[in-house]
Amino acid sequence: MVAFSRITTSDSKPATGRELEEIARREYAKAVAEGRCEGPWPRWRGWFD
Repeated sequence: MVAFSRITTSDSKPATGRELEEIARREYAKAVAEGRCEGPWPRWRGWFD
């Protein structure tokens, strides 16, 4: 299976992996801030709750 991104940069070239990671990080932070999803939890936190 091959994944293909339709996200392009301002010069109409496909976005690089680094650019896609930045977009994903920014949108995730925005979703957390708006309350649409939970922020990341440390993996060990569940062991103590």
